[in-house]
Amino acid sequence: MTTNKFTKPLKSVVRLTGIFLVSSVLRIKWFFSLLCPFSVALLFPLLTANGQQAGTNLTPSRAHIDFGNARVGNSSNQTETLTNTGSATIIISAASAGGTGFSLGTIPLPLTLNAGKSATFNVKFTPTSIGKWDGQITIISNDSATNLVINLTAIVERGNLVPDPNSIGFGTLQVGTNRSPTVTLTNEGGTNVNISAATLSGSGFSLNGSPAPLTLKPGESSSFKVTFKPTTVGSTSGVVTIASDGSNPSLVIALFGTGVDILDLPACSLAKTNNDCKLTIDRENPLTPPTIQMYSNQKLTVIVTTPKTYERYFLDYQSGQATLTPDITSSIVQGLLPSLAKFGEFYGFDQGASRKATNDQCAVSGITDTTMPAAGTVKDLVKPVLGCLTQLSTKAIGIYRSLEPYVGPDSSVRSVSTTNESLTDQQNLDELANRVEAFLKPELALSSRISAISADQGLKAAAADTRAITELTDLQKLADAVANDLLAYRLRISDLDGYDNWFDNCNALIDFEKERKKVATKPVSCVWITSKPDDDAVYDKMVTRTVVYSLNVLNLISNSQEAIPDPSKKKLLTSVTINFADAHVAKSSELPHSALRLEASAGTFFSTLPIRSFSVTPVFTKDVITDKTISQNVLHPTVVPFAAANYRLTDDLAWTRWKSNLYLTGGVGINPNTVSADFATGLSLSWRALMISGLAHFGHDVRLTQGLEVGQSLGPGFNGNLPTHTFWTTSFAVGVSIRVPSLTGR
Repeated sequence: MTTNKFTKPLKSVVRLTGIFLVSSVLRIKWFFSLLCPFSVALLFPLLTANGQQAGTNLTPSRAHIDFGNARVGNSSNQTETLTNTGSATIIISAASAGGTGFSLGTIPLPLTLNAGKSATFNVKFTPTSIGKWDGQITIISNDSATNLVINLTAIVERGNLVPDPNSIGFGTLQVGTNRSPTVTLTNEGGTNVNISAATLSGSGFSLNGSPAPLTLKPGESSSFKVTFKPTTVGSTSGVVTIASDGSNPSLVIALFGTGVDILDLPACSLAKTNNDCKLTIDRENPLTPPTIQMYSNQKLTVIVTTPKTYERYFLDYQSGQATLTPDITSSIVQGLLPSLAKFGEFYGFDQGASRKATNDQCAVSGITDTTMPAAGTVKDLVKPVLGCLTQLSTKAIGIYRSLEPYVGPDSSVRSVSTTNESLTDQQNLDELANRVEAFLKPELALSSRISAISADQGLKAAAADTRAITELTDLQKLADAVANDLLAYRLRISDLDGYDNWFDNCNALIDFEKERKKVATKPVSCVWITSKPDDDAVYDKMVTRTVVYSLNVLNLISNSQEAIPDPSKKKLLTSVTINFADAHVAKSSELPHSALRLEASAGTFFSTLPIRSFSVTPVFTKDVITDKTISQNVLHPTVVPFAAANYRLTDDLAWTRWKSNLYLTGGVGINPNTVSADFATGLSLSWRALMISGLAHFGHDVRLTQGLEVGQSLGPGFNGNLPTHTFWTTSFAVGVSIRVPSLTGR
């Protein structure tokens, strides 16, 4: 009983203890399953710290360095920066470059980088042949269990010739003249290019300075000229072919040009309707010409004599309308010289003392010295600086006065050369450029000196120097403004060397002896501009069309060169007004004739038609009327005032420079004999305003009726009137009349 009594409770205790132990084990396992990830995350840096510190991070500025297009034999350099962006110190133990042609600059190893610090080194690439190149930089440090790798790439291309320009448009040239623009070949590839030959095709084209044979290293250039000298009228084309061992073994440069014969063009007549013609304008005295009359679809060539080297000329369309009174609209914009306004103050610095000084004021007293002045001595530089600026101002004003004829060509100042007044415009401009250069060198040195002084914080801290620095800075701003202005002129003068205004010799364009003056003792330059032809289609059912052109000029010294010149920067020289008539003879069969074919005239024609009158004549015998007979009176010629309509059959006849045409004429007049309307028709020839006509006169004549005849006896007692009858008849007449043109100038 006792055994049983204690056995059950013992079994229960054992059972409960087992359940408790099992449940405890399960609870611990569940707890560790939750705790494990956090423990591993916290302990991992310590567990893996073999040689690596906590909180380090080595970051490159570029993970990939591309050298781009490289050249054989030339070295390319790139920079790379490594930065410790972590919180602990990084020690770089080794660095190397892999890949053919790649190398590293000097790196002091081992290299220690504290937190936030950086180190920069060079990467060099020197290719030996063409192709694509790959490499890498390997950095070994305590930052990571793996090495830091930076990829390297480069491309070396075959030699490649690039022309500038890649095609040449020569524009329109007078036959016998030439134009020679420059072509530059540049090797933009990675290896040498051997140019073996240069060939040319096309009539009128030639090479001036062949580019072959020649070897161009990478980056090198070579220039040659292509000349176009047309021998015939019309458009032509050609090509320059450059043979080489580059990537483009047959480089082609296209050529285009047109030849015209302006010398054979007639001068525009003011008294006749013109075909293609030329009008001469003197640049020195550009008078506005009277209205010019031209046929439609014709071109006007304006020749500017004595042009300026530094000017560009334009024939700009102004207006066009169907009216007899042209609406001339133009604006004259004269470029001003704003920098001259600065010199009122700039020139006021004791100019008399400067003119008397024989030494270089900008070189004395150490004004342009590179050493810094001692504290408290800056005020001693103010007076020498004023002396230097006074001397510079005198030079600048002299330059501006010499520039005046070029920025304002209508000014009265003409002598621009200080050495030789017979120099050409370009030679004078070259001399001016040298004078500007001589001004800029000391001004730049002075300005740099003042900038260095004003930037020195130590000098600014001294109260004695603060005011002096302010004075020097104000003077520097004034001098720099003038220097910048003159530098702009200097650059524009230099640009003129590469700008071709395409001036031609006037003797190739104008027959001076045939026209109004003899040939000059020295060649005179001319610029010629041709208008676009007016459209024939505008004259269908239209009386006329008036077009106004303006001859404008752009001053390349006052204004920089532009692809599309600003109209406000152009100056009007003169206006040219054209009244376009009907179609040219070459196209008259293709287009309807305009109303301008019909013109009026008024005058008198002299007809062979007799002026007849009949009378009764008494017959006397011993003072006694014994009979009466019929007598007739005939007068020649018959003069008939008439008005006519004339249809022009021809264009202007070539046998006279004055307007002369053949017309079909129809007129009506008043016969003073019969007091009746007579008519006439025939052909008329005009010479200027005078018309001579050969006409068939349809007029009235008078004859007797009732069987009466001239000389018939009527008897002594006849007292009545003779019966007559008026009838139509035809006779020949010659007319003289004045033509009333449909349009002024015709």
